[in-house]
Amino acid sequence: MTFASHASLRALLLGAIGCQAEEPRCVDPTPVLLESGAASGFEKCADGAINRVASVAYDPMNGGEACRGDEPAGGCLTDAECSVGTNGRCVHRVGFEGNPFCNCEYACATEADCATGSVCVPPELGSGTSFPQCVEAACRGGSDCASGECGLVDFFDGCSQLTELHCRNAEVDECRGDGDCVHLGASGSCVVKPGGNAFTCVNQNCMPGRPLLVAGTPRVAPTVRRADWRHVSRTSEAS
Repeated sequence: MTFASHASLRALLLGAIGCQAEEPRCVDPTPVLLESGAASGFEKCADGAINRVASVAYDPMNGGEACRGDEPAGGCLTDAECSVGTNGRCVHRVGFEGNPFCNCEYACATEADCATGSVCVPPELGSGTSFPQCVEAACRGGSDCASGECGLVDFFDGCSQLTELHCRNAEVDECRGDGDCVHLGASGSCVVKPGGNAFTCVNQNCMPGRPLLVAGTPRVAPTVRRADWRHVSRTSEAS
């Protein structure tokens, strides 16, 4: 049964007991495509909000460089040691301060590869990696939400990536997309804070390392929101 049929059944049940589901607010949804041109299972609303609408299969390939074996730190040396999850690989990475290390990474193809309470999200939708990864999910699709919208949280706070799925709720949400948070500047983002249940506007709040101090005042470059460092989500366009 699809998310849409689940939603229809839910609406009928709510109507039978005198309740009414919150009307979805997503206007003119456009499918978000993977770099390959395939469907991602997500849609982008006209206001910039992105929602998960279907479960699809992804390529679980992790093309990261294999562990060299001479890294000063790490939790693995070979792929064989990475068996806690699916498609485990021991890869070479470089930390914030330029220190190399090895780490086990696990890719997913479908949500069947993920634990309960999580789903598989492709890199184009902000999993923070170059491969599909399991992320925490309070919903799997619109049928799990009174609003009919299972929203994507995609936020880099300056140090780490936050990718999650949460139900949208017009009664408590402060925003629907990053465009609603421009009052915070270029890095303003619409997210659900850890432990929260409402979409709210936040700004980047983490800065790795120590900034240069001049007369006791930190000198930092202005924040600029850019997408050329990561995969870019493409939406289908009407011909």
